[in-house]
Amino acid sequence: TGSVGSREPVLVDSKELKRALLEGGDGTVTEAGYFGSSGCQRFGVTHLPKDPNGAGVVICSPLGAELLRNNRREVVFSRRLAEAGFAVQRFHYLGAGHSDGSRREITVESMIEDTRLAAGHLSERAGTESLGFMGTRLGAMAGGEASNESGGPWGRWGPSPRGNRHIRDRLGA
Repeated sequence: TGSVGSREPVLVDSKELKRALLEGGDGTVTEAGYFGSSGCQRFGVTHLPKDPNGAGVVICSPLGAELLRNNRREVVFSRRLAEAGFAVQRFHYLGAGHSDGSRREITVESMIEDTRLAAGHLSERAGTESLGFMGTRLGAMAGGEASNESGGPWGRWGPSPRGNRHIRDRLGA
């Protein structure tokens, strides 16, 4: 294990540590940890820029195997955005990935609520003045709704038009 700020990886025990700080060679900082109330915490990764421009982007991931296939793209995209001055929030929905909950509880509505919470977490942590959303597949639906509510920009990659049916098909719920 490495120390905070070193170039060595920091291993995080999710039960004991709430956040790990990793500094990139470009001056950006990556924080991995949890947000939300006890028993329904969402796992998230926040990318903080060295020279913030006041704007942030919430990355709304897909679910299931698509989450795994898309993860590397999201990491690279988030790092590039942080290098350009944007604060970025990636997260796992309640019931998915490293977040609390059961995949059977995931609905489009719960994903939208999780996206709202992720946006609030990013705004609180980074002091962003404006937020945009980027979603892939089913995550595009959650990002689109959050964008409609906030008036911020929205980008999507391969959106899924089927909502809750897509969740049942992908997760077998």
